[in-house]
Amino acid sequence: ASDKELEIPIGDRFCQIVFEHLSTTANELYDKRSGTYQNQRGVTLKR
Repeated sequence: ASDKELEIPIGDRFCQIVFEHLSTTANELYDKRSGTYQNQRGVTLKR
């Protein structure tokens, strides 16, 4: 994390999301762990 501005040129990638299937149930669900960003819409800045 940084408080410095970052310019991302049009067409450049800046994020990658990977979804994977789990072979077992998760030990702790996100909403039970913290759920900080649960059900957010649009860009949500770090809390």
